[in-house]
Amino acid sequence: MKRQNIIAVILASLALVGGCTQVEKPIDSAPLVETILNAQMENGSETKTLLDGEVGDAMRYIKWLPNDSIGVTRYGYSDINHFINICEDTTDIAIFKGYVQNSDTYISFFPYSMGPVINGYTYKFTLPAVQYYQENSFGKEAYPMVGKKVNSDKYIMFQNLCGVIVINLTGSETIHSITFSAKDADGNPVAVCGEASVDMSLANYSAINMTGSENVVTLICNDGVTLNPTTPTPFHIVIPPGTYSSFAVTIVTTDGKIMVKESTKYIEIKRSVVTTTGTLSLDATAYEEVDLSPDGTANSYIVSEAGVYSFDASVKGNGMGDNAYLSPASAELLWAENLLVVTNVIYDEASRKIKFTTTGYEGNAVIAAKDADGNIIWSWHIWSTDTPEEHTYSDINSNPTGILMDRNLGATSATPGDIGALGLLYQWGRKDPFMGSSSISSDT
Repeated sequence: MKRQNIIAVILASLALVGGCTQVEKPIDSAPLVETILNAQMENGSETKTLLDGEVGDAMRYIKWLPNDSIGVTRYGYSDINHFINICEDTTDIAIFKGYVQNSDTYISFFPYSMGPVINGYTYKFTLPAVQYYQENSFGKEAYPMVGKKVNSDKYIMFQNLCGVIVINLTGSETIHSITFSAKDADGNPVAVCGEASVDMSLANYSAINMTGSENVVTLICNDGVTLNPTTPTPFHIVIPPGTYSSFAVTIVTTDGKIMVKESTKYIEIKRSVVTTTGTLSLDATAYEEVDLSPDGTANSYIVSEAGVYSFDASVKGNGMGDNAYLSPASAELLWAENLLVVTNVIYDEASRKIKFTTTGYEGNAVIAAKDADGNIIWSWHIWSTDTPEEHTYSDINSNPTGILMDRNLGATSATPGDIGALGLLYQWGRKDPFMGSSSISSDT
C-alpha cells in the first residue's frame, strides 16, 4: 500500500460541542476587535485547503483558497467568530480577517460553515457521512482541522484530524458513488463518520475520539465520473485515523450497476496521510449478482455473505393471481438494524428486480417498493445471517412431522441465551417484522 504525506489538509465538517464541567465565561465580556490571523500547519509546514501537484507525487501539497472561512474563539470560551481568507490568490499561507475579543490564546477550526457549538475545552463535531467528489482531491469541507495560537505565536498552529484513503478505478463506466465501510478485529463495524471530539487542552489536541456509531461513508459524484480503461482515476475519501482489520468498498455506476469489493487485509490510516489502495478494474465480471428468486418469490430472503443481490419485485411475496402483480416505480431501504446490512437499494425497471448490496454484516432490514407517487406498495424482509441448518422433527412414534430451521426468524445465532438468538418481533396479521430486543434483562 502506498502512502503520501499530506502537508496540510483542511476541509471538513466540524460541528463542535463539548462536555467540560467548567462554567462558561460570558461571550460578551469584552469588545470585539478587528484582528488579522495567519494560518500555519504543525511542524512549520503551511496549512492549505486544496491538494496541489499530481497524483503519485511523493508529497501532495495543499493550498488555501480565496474566501476560505474559519471559526475563531477564545480559549475556554464558547463565542464563535467568523474569519475569512483575504488573499486573492491560491496561497501557501492564509491571512484571515475578522473580529474577536482580545485573548492570550485563540482556538480555531476549519471549515466555519458547520456552525460548531463549543463548551469549555472539549470540541464535539460531526464527520460527514456524505462527501462529494473533487478531481484529484478530497471533497470540499470534508476534511476537518483545528488550530491554536498561544500568546505571541506568529501563526495559528493548525493540525489535521483525519487521513485519506484513495480508491483507484479503471474501466469504461461512469461512477455515481463509492461507499466505504470497515470492521475491527472482532468483525464489528467501526465508526468512520458521525460524532467525534477533540480536547483542546491537550498538547496533542489533534487526537480524535470517535463517539458515534455511523459506520458507512459515501462519496457522491454529482455529475458522474467517467473512468479511463488504462489510467486509474483516484477517488479520495476522508476517514478517521486508525487500524481497520478489514474494509469493503461498494461502487455504483450511473446506470445502476453495483460492485462490492472486500479486503480482509488490515489497513492503517494515519492522520494527515494519504493511503492509496491497489487499482480495481470494473470489467463485466465485477457486476455479477446473485438472484434470490430463481425458484420462486418470497416475502423474506436470506443472504449469508457479502455481495450484490436481486429478487423479482413484480410479485407480492409468494402471491399468485392478478392481485399479486406489482409494477414498482422505485425502491428504498425502510429500516435496517445496521447500515452495513443492506446498502445501495435500487429498482431496475428493465428486469423488474430490486437490487441491493450487503457487506456480510449480520442483521435484518426491510426494503420497500413504491409507486410513482411515492406510496409503498409492498415490502420484503432481508435476513443477513449464516445459512440456518434444517432439523427434521418427529412425533412420539418417530414419524417425521416437519422440517424447521435451527433459529427464529431474523435470528443471527442458534445458541440459546444469545441476544442474537431472539430474532424479530411479529404482530398478528402483519407480514413485516419489527426489530427485536437489544438486550436480555431476565429469564422466564
